[in-house]
Amino acid sequence: RLDGLPLAIELAAARIRTLSPKELAARLEQSLGLLTSSAREAQARHRTLRDTIAWSYELLQPNEQLLFQRLAVFAGGFTLEAAEAVLDLSAFRGAPETVNVLQALVEKSLVRERARRRFDLLVSVRDYAAEQLKAAGPERSTALRRHGKFYAALGAIAQAAELCADLDNLVTATRRATSLGETAIAIGALQGAWAAFKLRGPFRAVTELAQGVQAMAGLDAAAMARVDWVAGWALKACGKVAEAELRFNAALVASRAAGDRRAEGHVLAHLGDMHANAGRTGEARETLRAALHLAGGCGDLDLECDACTGLGNLCTNLGELDEARAHYEMALACARRAGDRRWEGGSLGNLGILSTNQGRNSEAEQYYREALAIARELGDRQWEGNTLCNLGLLHHVQGHFAQAADELGIALRSARELGYVRLECVVSCNLGIVAEALNSPADARGHYEAALKVAQGLGDRRSEGQVLGYLGLLHARQGRFGEARNCLDVGAWHLAQLADRLSLALLHCCRAECEHLAGAPTAAQAALAAAELLAVEVGAQPGSELAVSLNSVRELARSGAAPPNRG
Repeated sequence: RLDGLPLAIELAAARIRTLSPKELAARLEQSLGLLTSSAREAQARHRTLRDTIAWSYELLQPNEQLLFQRLAVFAGGFTLEAAEAVLDLSAFRGAPETVNVLQALVEKSLVRERARRRFDLLVSVRDYAAEQLKAAGPERSTALRRHGKFYAALGAIAQAAELCADLDNLVTATRRATSLGETAIAIGALQGAWAAFKLRGPFRAVTELAQGVQAMAGLDAAAMARVDWVAGWALKACGKVAEAELRFNAALVASRAAGDRRAEGHVLAHLGDMHANAGRTGEARETLRAALHLAGGCGDLDLECDACTGLGNLCTNLGELDEARAHYEMALACARRAGDRRWEGGSLGNLGILSTNQGRNSEAEQYYREALAIARELGDRQWEGNTLCNLGLLHHVQGHFAQAADELGIALRSARELGYVRLECVVSCNLGIVAEALNSPADARGHYEAALKVAQGLGDRRSEGQVLGYLGLLHARQGRFGEARNCLDVGAWHLAQLADRLSLALLHCCRAECEHLAGAPTAAQAALAAAELLAVEVGAQPGSELAVSLNSVRELARSGAAPPNRG
C-alpha cells in the first residue's frame, strides 16, 4: 500500500502504538493525512507524506498539474493513448502535446514508466492526484466520462492482444458508468472486462459486474441482449447451469427483438452446448446448426468458430469422429482467416482431443503443444488449463504417470482459481485415473468422488456417467462388488440416454473387468462384446484409451486369472 517508500513506511510505523496493522491498513485507504509526524526532525515539507507530494505538485506548470490530476482516473496503469483520450490541453497556449507533458511528469518522478509502453502512479501519489481532481468540480466528471468512453471502445480482441493489462481500468469504468447511469459506456466496458476475465478469471467477478449493469434503468433490447449474454456465459462457467440458461433465454428473446443476429447466433451456440451437456442431443444439433446459419448470413467468423466448435463437441460425444474432425478443422480455418489466436488455440486443442480418441497420439501431442503455446502467449489461463488437462490424460495413456500427475495438478489449481467448475470436474476425474495407475487407491477415490459431486451439481449427466464408470471399477478392484455394480449401472444408464457411445464403450470395459474380478466370466464376456461393438462404431484406433482398455480386458479374459489387486 505504501509502494516501498521509506518516508511513508517510517510515518506509518510510528502509528503502531495506537493502531493495529489491520486498523492502520484500513485507514490508509481513506486518508494520506494519517502519514504525519510532528516529532520528525526534518524540513517542514517532509513532516507528512502528503506535504512531500504537495510540494512537488506546486512546482508543476499548470498544464502538468492538469494532466497529473486527470491521471487519477486510471486504475492499474495506462498507456500514452489512454492519457491522450482523457486529457484536453487545447485551452493552454500553444496546445502542448500530451506526450510532452507526460514526459515532464516522468522526469519529475511523479509518474513511473513501466514495461510494455505503460505508465502508472505510486498509490500515495495517485491518492493525492485524486484529491486534486475532486476539488476541480465539474472537470472530474468530464475526466471520468472520457476514461469510460476510451475503455468501452477497446473491444475484446484488443484485450486479448494486450494480455488483459487494462482489466482494472475496465472494471473501474464499468462500475463508474453504472453508478452514473451511462448505459452505453457500462455495456462496452463490461464486454471488455468479460473478454479479459475469460482469459484470467475469476469468472464470478463477471457475474457481479453484469448484475450491476442489468439493474440500470433504460436498457433497450439490444443492450439487454448483450448484458444477458455476458451474464449467462459467466454463470455457465461458474457451474450455475440453471441460472445461466435463464439468462441465455432472456438474451435470445432480447436479441431477436433488437434484430441483432450476431448476438442471437452466439446465444444459440451457448444454448446448443448446454443442450448437449444435458443430453438433449436433437435440440442441441438443431440449435447449433441455426447458429452456424446465422454466422454465414452475417459473415461473422467468430460466431462461425463458436458454432463449428459446438457441433464438433457434439459429434465427438456421439462418437461421430470423422464429422467432428470436419467441424474442428472448419473452426481452425475460420480462426486463422480472422487472425483470432484464441480461437486458433482452442481449435488446435479440440483436434488434439479428437486425435487422442482415435489413438493418433503423436499427432495429438503436437496439437496440444501448439495450443499450449498460444494459450501462454495470450495469458489465457482457461484454455491453458484445458490443454494441460488433456495433455495429462494423453500422458497417462502413454504410461507417463508422474508427468501426467504434474500437468493435471497445475490444471486443477487453475480451474479453482478461475472458478471454472466444469474443468475442475474433468481434471479431478483424470487425477483419479492417474492416482490408480500410481497405486494410490485412496487418493483415486477422493478425486473420483470430488468429480462426481461437481458433475451432479452441474447437472452434467455425461460427466457423471463417465466418473461413475471409473469409480465403479475402483470399487471392484478393492472387492466392493455391490458398490461397483451400482455405480456401473447408473453410469451406463446416463451414457446410454445421452447416446455417448465412446464413453459407454469405456464403461463396458470397466464392467468387463469388474465381472472378471467378481468371478462372473459370462457377464464379463457380455460386457466385453458390447464394448467391442461400440469400438467398431466409433472407429477406435490402436493407441487410443478405448483400444488400450479393450486390450487389457482381452488379456485378462485370455489368461483366465484375476489381475493383481491394484488397491
